[in-house]
Amino acid sequence: MNEEKKKIKARRKRKRMISMMIITIVMLASIGVLCYVAHKASYQSEIILNGEETVSIPWYGEYKEDGASAYSYYKLFGRGEKEIPVDISGNPDPKHPGDYTITYTAKDGDKVLEAKRTVTVQPMSDEQRAALIAIRDAFTKKTVDDYPEDQKIIFLTFDDGPGAYTERLLGILDKYDVKATFFVTQNFPDYKNMIGEEARRGHTVAVHTKSHQPKQVYTSEEAFWSDIEAMNDIIEEQTGERSKFMRFLGGGSNTISKYNPGIMTKLTQSVEAHGYQYFDWNVSSGDSDGTKTAEGCLQNLKSELGERRVSVVLCHDIKEYLVDCMEDFIPWALDNGYVFMPIYDGAPTAHHKVFN
Repeated sequence: MNEEKKKIKARRKRKRMISMMIITIVMLASIGVLCYVAHKASYQSEIILNGEETVSIPWYGEYKEDGASAYSYYKLFGRGEKEIPVDISGNPDPKHPGDYTITYTAKDGDKVLEAKRTVTVQPMSDEQRAALIAIRDAFTKKTVDDYPEDQKIIFLTFDDGPGAYTERLLGILDKYDVKATFFVTQNFPDYKNMIGEEARRGHTVAVHTKSHQPKQVYTSEEAFWSDIEAMNDIIEEQTGERSKFMRFLGGGSNTISKYNPGIMTKLTQSVEAHGYQYFDWNVSSGDSDGTKTAEGCLQNLKSELGERRVSVVLCHDIKEYLVDCMEDFIPWALDNGYVFMPIYDGAPTAHHKVFN
């Protein structure tokens, strides 16, 4: 009997121990689950801008990129920060007024973090506008009449840009301290800022057309002047001043306008009433007439300059070989006694015979 009681007591003890073990395991498992859930729930990752969310810089000012920081951490057990690489996209152009968005992104596993900053480039100030005009005036104090009658003068002009080679051309002109005239378009909108750069370096900026599409601009007088004024709006935005000078698409003698009989006669006669001087040319590099090499353009220029006193020279800064040609032509002309001038108000014009 005593032996039986001992067995019963032992069984009960084992059951209690098993129950306690089960309860302990369940409690530990519950605590583990709770800790895991809390652990996961406290996990965070974030991206924070360094500096202000909105930044304003002056026209042609310097933009300093402050960047952003991204990291992950667990709030429950302290920060334990882990830095995450940040990619930056977007780039404000200080030469173009307007609002720019800089985007910062970071990846934390499958999670994409993103932050944005707005950078505003302010419009040209009155002081900057006055400075640009002063630069232009500093290079147009001399007129043709200020030189001796035997002085040979070149008005070097470039059409259809600005484009991919304009900046290099500006460097060549700077090297020889030569000022030129740019009849600009919006053929290549990505290079619009070069218009302002041309003015800042003392060159004359003039209107060619905005669209550079003869079947558009020569549709009517209204269409033509609308296109010219739209281009002059861009010039004013970039240089602080509207231009008084223009060149017809194809020149005053063009026949690309023949689909509208008489349009060139009307336009050439109405230029002054619209507040412009127009310029054709009396010397051509030939870069738009089949000449495809720098050496060919150089020979054309040398032969066409001749003995005339004032030469209005047609070139195109969108042609790489023409820009190559300038490396040889400009020093040759200087060595042979020519002086270069930018077109100025009242400068001698070269007008073609009108055929339409």
